[in-house]
Amino acid sequence: MAGVRTGPTARAWYRAHNGSVVAAYLEHRGLAEAENEPERLFLNVILCRVLHTHALVAAPRSVLLPLIHRAFPPG
Repeated sequence: MAGVRTGPTARAWYRAHNGSVVAAYLEHRGLAEAENEPERLFLNVILCRVLHTHALVAAPRSVLLPLIHRAFPPG
């Protein structure tokens, strides 16, 4: 059939992937807390990057506009 998609869209896949990364982190937070300090830092950096990138894709204006206004204040 013309116009019928087969398989998930890139957006749906990306959202599911990010959701599973965050859910796994939260479910196994005790394991993360048991890691040494450099490993915990690495895990937290990765989690922040996943969340920030997701926010940029999901709502770019809400993420980027405050940064632009801070860098270039109006008036």
